[in-house]
Amino acid sequence: MMDIQKERAAFEEFEFTKRPFASRKVLFQKYDTARIGDGNEGKYYCAEMQEKWEIWQHLKASAVPEGFVLVPKEIPDHVVQRLENSLYHWGDLTRDYFTPIYEMMIEAAEVK
Repeated sequence: MMDIQKERAAFEEFEFTKRPFASRKVLFQKYDTARIGDGNEGKYYCAEMQEKWEIWQHLKASAVPEGFVLVPKEIPDHVVQRLENSLYHWGDLTRDYFTPIYEMMIEAAEVK
């Protein structure tokens, strides 16, 4: 789960680096949070900035979580080649030997 304050700070820092001479106060001005009920609490005044923030949140939420990696569902050729050139090779049977193990790892990772 994303820490919203840290993400907003990272977003604003990223946006500010593209406009170093802009005023942070103006660039990241938000609606007054005291006016509860208007549906805009915490949103940026600038519609473009708000849209960028919403896209940022969506992309971060759909990104690969920390501590995980994205791998293909089938064992790639370069992985088989690395195995063939290691102590774990099985000669011409390397792919046949490791494919079921690789598939089990992928299946286990898909279980939610």
